[in-house]
Amino acid sequence: MDGSGDTWFLDLVGTYEALPFGLKSTIARHRIFHDTGYTSAGTVRTNTTAGGAQ
Repeated sequence: MDGSGDTWFLDLVGTYEALPFGLKSTIARHRIFHDTGYTSAGTVRTNTTAGGAQ
């Protein structure tokens, strides 16, 4: 290793806890899931069924 790489870390728990109460209340009802039927561009993957959360 040459030591030239930058490494960044993100504390999502700490970030969430630091949010104002009103914003936490606003986002509390939202949910997300990973659907392997779609690419990162939002198109349906070949040979898969969209909507098949994994």
